[in-house]
Amino acid sequence: MDVPIDYFTQQHWDNVAAYRGFGLTSCAQALISSVRDGIGEIKADVLDVGVGNAALAVAFTADGARVAGIDLSRRGLADARAQVADCLATGVIAQPVRLLQMDAQQVAFADSSFDVVTMVKTIWVFPDPVRSLAELGRVLRPDGRVLIQCWEQPATCSMIMTGARTLAAHVPSLRLPAEVHGSFEFVPDQMTAMLTQAGFRDIEFRHYDQDFEVDSAAHYWELFRSLAGTAYFAYASQPAAEQAEICADWLARTDHLRSGGKLRLRLRWMITSARPDKGEAAE
Repeated sequence: MDVPIDYFTQQHWDNVAAYRGFGLTSCAQALISSVRDGIGEIKADVLDVGVGNAALAVAFTADGARVAGIDLSRRGLADARAQVADCLATGVIAQPVRLLQMDAQQVAFADSSFDVVTMVKTIWVFPDPVRSLAELGRVLRPDGRVLIQCWEQPATCSMIMTGARTLAAHVPSLRLPAEVHGSFEFVPDQMTAMLTQAGFRDIEFRHYDQDFEVDSAAHYWELFRSLAGTAYFAYASQPAAEQAEICADWLARTDHLRSGGKLRLRLRWMITSARPDKGEAAE
C-alpha cells in the first residue's frame, strides 16, 4: 500500500511522529553517546534542531545543560512534552526542556543565544541546508559549535539499507523527489563545502562504526524506527498482511548475513563539528 511522502510539510512530520518510539534503542543510545563525545562535559545553552522524541535534549539536560529543542511537527512536540514532563516527574532531569515549533530556516532566537547547536538525523530534511546552517550559525555564540550527525556510505550501513531496500520494493512512494537531499549525500567534502558557504570554520569529523545484533524481524524494525523515521512510517502504516510480507522479504534478504545463527548489522556514521566564523578568534 502506497503512503504519502511529502517531505517538507508539517503534515508529513506529524505522520512520522504518530509512529515514533520513545524507548531508547541500542542504536539511538549509540548516536546520543557520539554527540556527547563531541561536547564533553558541558554546562551550557544547547539548541537541538529536529528534536524528535527529545531523547537527545533530555540527555543534555541530565548533563546539566540548558536545552531548547525545535521541530516542525506539532504532533511530535506534544508527545515530546509529555516525555519531558515524565522525566521531570521521575527525577531523570531537574529542569525542563524548552520545546518550540520552529522552522530551522528562520529561527526565532536572538543572535549569539547558544553555545552548541546539535542535529541528529536532521540535516538532510532541510529544503536548503546551507540557508539553515547559516541561520543556525547566527544563533551560535562566537566560540560556539554546531554538531551534525550524518551517515557514512550505504555499503557500510546494513542496519539501515537492508530495511530501506526491502521497503522500496513494497512501497512505490518511498522514493525521494529529485529536489530532496538523500541521507547518504552528506559526505565530508559536501559537509565542508556547505559549512564553509554558510559561514563556518574549524571543521572537524569524528567517525563511528558499530555492529548491532538483531534478534528477529520485529526487533529489527524497532531498531530501524530509531534511525529512519520516514521509512518506518511507510512500514508501520501498512496493513498487517503487507507488514508480514515485508518481514518475510527482509528475512530472505538478510539470510546471507547470518553467522552461527546470529545476525549482526553494521552502522557507520560521523559527527561533524564546526565553529561560526564571526571574525573572532576561538578560545
